[in-house]
Amino acid sequence: MKLSVVTVAVSIWNLHRLRREYLVGAPALLAILLTLLCRLETLSRCFQRAMPNDQAARERRSSVDVVRIAMLQSGRPIGDWPVLGGPHKNGDRILGTYHAYASDLIVAGTPTVSSLARKSITPLIPDVRIGDELHVEYVDKQWRVTDDGRLIGMLTWGNGAVVWNGVEYEHPGAGTLHVERVFENSGAIVNLGGYVTAD
Repeated sequence: MKLSVVTVAVSIWNLHRLRREYLVGAPALLAILLTLLCRLETLSRCFQRAMPNDQAARERRSSVDVVRIAMLQSGRPIGDWPVLGGPHKNGDRILGTYHAYASDLIVAGTPTVSSLARKSITPLIPDVRIGDELHVEYVDKQWRVTDDGRLIGMLTWGNGAVVWNGVEYEHPGAGTLHVERVFENSGAIVNLGGYVTAD
């Protein structure tokens, strides 16, 4: 363990004061100093051995199935939700639920939203939470997702109907996006997913 000159000097000065006040002999002072240095060395080795365990613990914590995060931007807690996927290469993790298969949602007329087009996402996305209901509308050949008229982003849906098992299903022209999933990265919400019901 590397001790600074200042630390050693302070220790010696304190021992010198101890010797003067309590008349402890030089051999006893030397024994006290050596004991102190040995204990510091032992503590240092313990901390060095503990570091890999701390790293492993951090990795275990990052892979747990349930996370609790609080957004600083909005102050609304994300809550306890299972991790459905990730972390991906970009660091995103998907939290939330799937209440039905995408195919069942399409057939039921409530198509799924896997995510918003990443380039379309606005700075309002960190305020979105699981359970929120956002407005979806097809405008100028784009599926716009808004909250009280403020743009959140665009859906990745195509312009045509969805074909499933040889049957065509039209997307609703306008509807409500029920947020079931969020994408979290470094404690911030960066995307969302869910399903849409027609208005």
